[in-house]
Amino acid sequence: MNNRSSTGASNVVGSVFAGCFVGVFAIAFGGGGFFILSQGMQRHDWKAVFFSLPFLLVGIVAAGALVGGGRAIGRQNKLKAAHPNEPWMWNTDWASGQIPDHAVRGSVAHWIIALFWNGVAIPAAVGATQQYLRTHDAKALIALLFPAVGIGLIVIAIRATARAAYFGKSVLELQTLPASPGGALAGTIRIGQVLQPTGPIRLHLLCTRISRQGKNTMQTTVWEDEEELESVLPSNSGTDIPVYFAIPADVPTTSRAGLQEIAWCLEVRAATAEVNYSSKFGIPVFEASNPVVPAAPQSFEKLRHHETTPQPADMRGITLSRLADGGCVVEFAAARNRVAAAFQTVLGAILTGVLVVLIRSGAPLMPVMIVSLFAIIFDIGAVYGWLGSATITSRPTLLHIERGLPLIRRQRDIPASGISDIITKVSSTAGNTTYYAIMARVGAEDVKIVGGVRGKHIADYLAGEMKRSLGIPAAVQTTSRGLA
Repeated sequence: MNNRSSTGASNVVGSVFAGCFVGVFAIAFGGGGFFILSQGMQRHDWKAVFFSLPFLLVGIVAAGALVGGGRAIGRQNKLKAAHPNEPWMWNTDWASGQIPDHAVRGSVAHWIIALFWNGVAIPAAVGATQQYLRTHDAKALIALLFPAVGIGLIVIAIRATARAAYFGKSVLELQTLPASPGGALAGTIRIGQVLQPTGPIRLHLLCTRISRQGKNTMQTTVWEDEEELESVLPSNSGTDIPVYFAIPADVPTTSRAGLQEIAWCLEVRAATAEVNYSSKFGIPVFEASNPVVPAAPQSFEKLRHHETTPQPADMRGITLSRLADGGCVVEFAAARNRVAAAFQTVLGAILTGVLVVLIRSGAPLMPVMIVSLFAIIFDIGAVYGWLGSATITSRPTLLHIERGLPLIRRQRDIPASGISDIITKVSSTAGNTTYYAIMARVGAEDVKIVGGVRGKHIADYLAGEMKRSLGIPAAVQTTSRGLA
C-alpha cells in the first residue's frame, strides 16, 4: 500500500510539473510567434511572417495539449477511485479491451515536426544564401543542410499520412486483459482494409525501461520477442491478424513512478506492393494472482512461420558446412547486407563532404567535432558493411569466433562447457527489415558471436545449429532478449 501511495504521489508531482512545463512552453512559443508575426506584418517582412508560423503552431498545439491533458487527468482520477487495485482500468483504451494504433495522431505529429523544422530552416537558408551572394563566405552555405533535413521530415510525414489514409485505424482486441508475467498476450488486430502482404508479417513485443533525467531520456530494452506469420486472415471488415506471445514470469510490469517508466509495446510490420503496413499498440502488462495462459489460437498456429531450414535465397552471403565430429562452420561473407552498407556509405560520404567544407571555411571547433564524429561512425560502418566478414566454428568442445576486416581479424575461443545457451538479439531495424546478433551466454555475460543477421528466422536457425554442435540441449529455448 505504501508503494502504491508513493507511486501515486510521484505521478501527481510529475503531472503538475509536466502541466507547468507545457504551459510555459505554450506561452513562450505562442507569445514569441505572435510578436514576430506582428513585427513582420508591420515591416512587410515576409521572412519574419513565415518564421513566426511554426512558433505559433507549436504554441497552439501546446495550449491544446494543456487543456486536453487536464481533462484526461480528471477522467483518470475518477477511474482510479473506481478501480484502485486494477491499474489497467485507468486507461480507457485498455479498459475497453480494444486498443487503437493512433495512426492518424502519429501522422499529425509528423507534420507538426516537419512544419516547425522547415518553418525555421527555410528562412534561415534564404538568409544564408543572400549572405553568401554578398560576401562569398562558404560558411553561410552550411545553413542549407537544414532544409535538406526538412525534406526528409516531409517525406516521413507523407509516408505516415499515406499509411493512415490507406489502412485507416487498426485496433488490437485483447483476449487477455491484462497480460501478465507468467501468462500470455493474446488477441486479434483488426484492420479496416484488405492487407495483401508480399512477405512475412512481423509481430514484435517489446518491454522498455524509460529513464528521464534533465533533458536526457534513455530507453533500455528489458525483454522482447518476435513472431512471423506467413499470411493474414480475411474478414468482413478487412483483415485480421492473430496475436500470441508467452510472457516470462520474471519480467517487469507496466509502471510509471516519477521519471522512471516501464512500457510494453506491440509493433506490427508487413511489406505490401503499394503502402507498407506498420502499427504500434501500447500493451497493459500487470501482475495477476492467477495469470491467464490461454492456448495459442488455432488461427495463429496455422499462420505461424514453421519452416526450419531457410531457403538458399534467404541465406545469401551465409554458408553453413557440417563437420565430421558433429560440429559446423558458418561463414558470413563480406557485403552480405548491401542495402545497409550502401545507406551507410551515402551518409558517410555526405557527412565527410560537409566536414571538408567546414574545415576549409574555418568553421568553429564544436560543429567540426560533432560532424567529424558522425562522419567517422558512418564511414567505419560502411567499411565493415562492405569488407567485414566472419567465420564461426562450433564443435562439441569449443566455439571459435573469427571476424573483422581482411587484414584486421579478431579471434576468440570459448570452451563449450562454459556456454549455457546461444540466443538471438535485435541489433538494429531498417524499414521493415530487422537485423539480429547471435550471442553466446557465458555465465552472466552475453558474448557477441556475429551481428547483422537479416531476419529472425535465419538468426534462430543458425543459433539452433550452433547449439546442436555445442551439445546444448534443444529444450533451452532460443529467444530474443534485449538489444545487442
